[in-house]
Amino acid sequence: MHVAVGVACSLAIVTYPVVPESIRWLACNERGAEAEKILDQVARGNGRTISKKQRSEIRKILKKTAEESRYGICKYFTASVEKNSKPTVDFCMIQ
Repeated sequence: MHVAVGVACSLAIVTYPVVPESIRWLACNERGAEAEKILDQVARGNGRTISKKQRSEIRKILKKTAEESRYGICKYFTASVEKNSKPTVDFCMIQ
């Protein structure tokens, strides 16, 4: 059992630099340009290109997600921590 967990953790550590951040996480942290870059890489990997119309729609969605992150559930997934404060774990109930 311990060996299996050790192997799984080792795989996670090895793949960490290769796996990109979540598009939603990037949008919640107002890093839309990086999110677009990752979407471009995914499209190229699938042998596709993103049209101007699709890019415009993606930017609208990323902008909306960034705006919602200030007020909605996304704020619990942001990486911002106030200076000189201790990180805390927030629990919330979704109704």
